[in-house]
Amino acid sequence: MEPWQRLSGADFARWIAAYNIAPLLVTNESTAANIEALKRVLQVDSSLVVCSSLSRSRDSAALLHLQPTITDALFREAELPVINCRWPKLSASSWLVLNRMLWFAGLANNVESFVTMKRRANLAAARLMTYAAEHPQVALIGHGVFNTFVAKALLTKGMRGPKKSANHYWGYSVYEK
Repeated sequence: MEPWQRLSGADFARWIAAYNIAPLLVTNESTAANIEALKRVLQVDSSLVVCSSLSRSRDSAALLHLQPTITDALFREAELPVINCRWPKLSASSWLVLNRMLWFAGLANNVESFVTMKRRANLAAARLMTYAAEHPQVALIGHGVFNTFVAKALLTKGMRGPKKSANHYWGYSVYEK
């Protein structure tokens, strides 16, 4: 299904499932440039590479020529609730925004709740700080929404870095003790 296609809620659930198993595509120059910039930031020899359990995290590491040291479901993306309905028919991007807003408002619909995800992000930040105490550099190859909340937790725990983490494709943020 194309992102511009009109989908029912049930169709969108299938679209999300397909997205979660789809291979990564690097199709434009700006993405390639972001990947090259990220490679320059990482000191591969001294990095502990942490990936989520989702295949796109591990595939991203491979595109960066990194071998994951740790793969852990703790770092997976915040799940997106879906509304299994036949109407209305909206674009995938509209469903994404609508479902994420409903999730922030408290609708979990059989996925991890917003409150529970925030607790998991706090635990993930603590785990990253433990890794950082033992390694010169830790690279988390993660996911946009979840990384945003991990970044907030890192700042709360005394790390220095941008207040708003990069959450676009192949964006990155650096946090230091």
